[in-house]
Amino acid sequence: MAEYRVNKRIVSDEDPNFESMLESVYKTASRPLCMCSEPGIEMQIARINGHYFIKRMPNKGKDHSPQCGSFETPPELSGLGDLMGTAIHEENGSIALKLDFPLSHRSEKSSAEEPKKEEEKEKEKESVKSPSKRLSLRATLHYLWQEAGLNRWHPTIKQRSWKDVYRQILLAVDNKKANDCSMKEFLYLPEPRTADNASEIIGQRIHLWSAFHSKYPKKLMLTIGEVAKDGIKGYDFGATISMEEIPDTHLLWSSQLHKSVVSRFASDLALSRLGTNRLVVAATFSISNHGVGSMEQITLMPTTEEWIPIETEQERTLITEFLKHNRSFEKVLRYNFARDYPMANFLLLDTLPTPTEMYVIRMMENNLEYKLGVDAAIEKSEKSTWRWDPMEESMPGLPESILGPAVAMRYGIRAVM
Repeated sequence: MAEYRVNKRIVSDEDPNFESMLESVYKTASRPLCMCSEPGIEMQIARINGHYFIKRMPNKGKDHSPQCGSFETPPELSGLGDLMGTAIHEENGSIALKLDFPLSHRSEKSSAEEPKKEEEKEKEKESVKSPSKRLSLRATLHYLWQEAGLNRWHPTIKQRSWKDVYRQILLAVDNKKANDCSMKEFLYLPEPRTADNASEIIGQRIHLWSAFHSKYPKKLMLTIGEVAKDGIKGYDFGATISMEEIPDTHLLWSSQLHKSVVSRFASDLALSRLGTNRLVVAATFSISNHGVGSMEQITLMPTTEEWIPIETEQERTLITEFLKHNRSFEKVLRYNFARDYPMANFLLLDTLPTPTEMYVIRMMENNLEYKLGVDAAIEKSEKSTWRWDPMEESMPGLPESILGPAVAMRYGIRAVM
């Protein structure tokens, strides 16, 4: 339960009249205040599909209490800090994004060459910090995931379904634009399906894809979804990928792109097959004359069953420990940073005097250099830190939590922005 001041009245977001109260001030100059700290922090109201939601103001996440769902990890702790003000900047009340991938259709020749170029760029990133000041496809996925609060967890969250993911990403893109247009214009999120609405959703998707195909010059769509179990198939003529929420169709991709993805994301594909882990895909795709989607660029992101992104099995183990002990935490995301760039893996939000930076040493070729980088980051940090090297020791005990059930309910820490 989170509390807000709306029209000079303090109310809970669980109040049955909460949405109608938001509607009453939606078109006024009055802003709700989050009461996680006094005298309150201004929030904004978003209207999505006829419903009203409350969300934090741009660049105000750092002002909220770490025990508040609107708290935002300091950008410099993740790959976000390297992109703020350049690839991501505020513009007349909205957030403008600079992307380093195209949203218009390319020729067949350039599409075939792209996997090789991307693979070469990724190899270069394995040992150096990316110099790009634009959002890669992976960085775009990370940004929307973080803006949606999907990299965060709190014990008051009982479960998280695709319906929650869908709603929170729609909220996240509400004030975002790229290439001088709203992200809502080119982002395709598969709608949550039920037995009752499946036919209607299929019809809406066919209409949307057909309408997008007719645009000129030819535009690409961006999709985010969950890859179905064993949903990536390679054939002599190419490959297909199926998503959990659109089982009636597949997205096509070339044999060369499939080969590149299998090589580039080998560890992510293996990780996604363990236990109840999921695999999230973000891809740009075009629509053919026959209404079939054909992917041009793709990135993959393994997550836990709770939709928390993971990079290694050791991270999955640590998240299991967090969940077991009812901890409040956030997965720190890399954005454009290389996999061997030394940075915190998690932020434990329920510790004093500050949130605790959690570092998990990963196995890699230049392991010594990476460890020295992690140790330097720990030494430079002004927060509490925790370090685990699985190759040298068992997992250390977790820092003590300050959150009892009463505190959790008071601050209402949750992943919804």
